[in-house]
Amino acid sequence: MQKDPPGWPRFQPAVFEIDDRVPASAREAFSEVDLPKNLMGLYRSSSELTVVNGPGRRLLVRFGEFGPDGNACYDPASGEVVSLVVGKRRVQRPVNESLACFHDGAQAALDMFPYYRANSNRSEAKAAAAALQSRLTDTDPTALEVSGFWSGFVDEVGKGRLSTEDVLASYGEGLLIVEDELYRAFRSAYEIAYKRLPSDPHRLCPSCDSDALRIAFEARPGAATATVAFWCAYCLLGLDQLSAPAPKGARVFKSGSPDKGVAAAFPELRSVRFLRRRPDQ
Repeated sequence: MQKDPPGWPRFQPAVFEIDDRVPASAREAFSEVDLPKNLMGLYRSSSELTVVNGPGRRLLVRFGEFGPDGNACYDPASGEVVSLVVGKRRVQRPVNESLACFHDGAQAALDMFPYYRANSNRSEAKAAAAALQSRLTDTDPTALEVSGFWSGFVDEVGKGRLSTEDVLASYGEGLLIVEDELYRAFRSAYEIAYKRLPSDPHRLCPSCDSDALRIAFEARPGAATATVAFWCAYCLLGLDQLSAPAPKGARVFKSGSPDKGVAAAFPELRSVRFLRRRPDQ
């Protein structure tokens, strides 16, 4: 059986230190189930279980964070997993009916990865979202009934925002096996090319020595940064997962434009950054 590549998202149990104020019932609940360390960058565990106040000074136990503004919490009174948003007022949103259900949902989401590649079409993303939604409903029928973490997670999948490349980037470059020498050479060539824009860099491709390096941008109107394509038009090897402001005079294409120039500017390049699968053992 083929194993996951090194750095591939998999279920890694979180390890918590426990604040003295955490009640005994919560300590017992956390001792009975493993929770994930990371979930596609949309959830991350904390290093410690701490007591926080929910709405109406309801006691909650914080164990991580959801997205940019949600605190992942356990409600000892109900046994539920909730997202606590702290602003002008504290808002508590349901996630799962228990810690065990949250574990099962996270395991399902990781088991189904990868969902699609970055260049996949919309129908592939929607199909992946539908399959994930069905699997999550099996783990906890209530998880998708309201607008919460899991419905948002499925929505991200359906919109094509959790491609293999995007997820791997969220886990950190240090987890990827990179062909270091070639990657560094491409990165150096990119930095020089970027500084020379809008002029042609006239740099030789680090892979095939062709004078065919190209750089182009795809951006949404009004966006401060753009997605960057940097590749060799001859061997199609290049860099992905790049973003930067588009300098004046550079080739910039409107995101989602049907213009044929977009397809020409963003070929299905072969990324220097790749994962090598280990042989079966």
